[in-house]
Amino acid sequence: METPSPEAGEVLVRVEASSVNGFDLATAAGLLLGMMEHRSPLIPGKAFAGTVVAVGAGGGGFRCW
Repeated sequence: METPSPEAGEVLVRVEASSVNGFDLATAAGLLLGMMEHRSPLIPGKAFAGTVVAVGAGGGGFRCW
């Protein structure tokens, strides 16, 4: 797969670590159906840490914490 290029207002992050928490597991198990909107396929582990490697037009001004 080719490395994506960030579009306007986006940054590209090289992910070093991600997590799957209890909320992710409950959603994947279908325990939250009807309680919140989600689209398939479900991709858990959206909490991540990494390094910004590219910035698209207008993608500056973000904060790391």
